[in-house]
Amino acid sequence: MSARRGPGLAIEAATEHGSVAVFDAQGEVRATRVESLSHGHTRRLTPMVQAALTEAGVAASELAWIASDLGPGSFTGVRVGLATARALGLVSGAQLLGASSLAALAHAAGGQKQLLV
Repeated sequence: MSARRGPGLAIEAATEHGSVAVFDAQGEVRATRVESLSHGHTRRLTPMVQAALTEAGVAASELAWIASDLGPGSFTGVRVGLATARALGLVSGAQLLGASSLAALAHAAGGQKQLLV
């Protein structure tokens, strides 16, 4: 299933460095926030999301999709990221999407898909 067209939000909180990004309907990044969260995921993630949405000029109610990191990673960080995505999804009606940390790293590496023997 593909994400609905419209602005979106990506949340990564599975590591000590949390990040959020707001995308426009064409998939272009409009705002980002990256912070060293250490053990502050609960206190810092929501303000990061709000700051990025404000900078991008997107209201939470306008989000068509919200993606959150599914891990592997910090148990607490993953839970905080998923809870934040779920809460925003409930109030906005946005489609919720999950992304694996390992799949994202593999995709970013840009290697060819092949069987390793």
